[in-house]
Amino acid sequence: MENIVSQYPDADFYICGSKLYDEAIKFYLSSCGIKEERVHSEQFDNAVKRPQALMAGSVITLLLALLFFIMPAYLVPNSVSSINLVALIPSDYTGYGILSLGLIGLLMALPRRYNWVRKLDSSTWRLIHIWLGIFALILLFFHTGFSMGGVYTSILMACFLLLFICGAAAGIAISLQEKFSPAQTYIYKRNFKWIHIFISWPLPILLLTHILSTYTDSWF
Repeated sequence: MENIVSQYPDADFYICGSKLYDEAIKFYLSSCGIKEERVHSEQFDNAVKRPQALMAGSVITLLLALLFFIMPAYLVPNSVSSINLVALIPSDYTGYGILSLGLIGLLMALPRRYNWVRKLDSSTWRLIHIWLGIFALILLFFHTGFSMGGVYTSILMACFLLLFICGAAAGIAISLQEKFSPAQTYIYKRNFKWIHIFISWPLPILLLTHILSTYTDSWF
């Protein structure tokens, strides 16, 4: 640090790393006479907090998503005491509820850019993200009753469910990262993340088409 400061005595210094790294570099810069206002930092923490909660949420998400592929469409038994679970919540509420949870889930992209989001660490945001997915899948059951619908609706459902499956797989890989080497963990996280993002690309168009067709009775 003394060597760098001597070469660039009037420079500002930008630090990006873990908390311990951040504190160490700031200490060395201060020892070299660099004032606090010339030091800018951003912290991140690769450590996974509450891995059991992340694993539980990821497994629940994975199982719920797979149920839509293997379970037959929910049918109400013909009896007086039967309760039509799907009819308990109007489809408009469940549909827009799923859409709202999806938009809230996009907040995962914000922590590195907005100070107010940095009040929660990445592990907490990850847990919020995974549990938003669980609630979305529960609403999806009330919205569809495990029915995949017609051809176009099936494409939308398959895309939506694969998004959850990849997200759950990424969560499982992250929660088990202590059992793998850093290189393996990086590969798993990167691959699942990009598959997760790639699958999400068609969703806005499919959802918009689905919403418009619902109100125009043109969905086949």
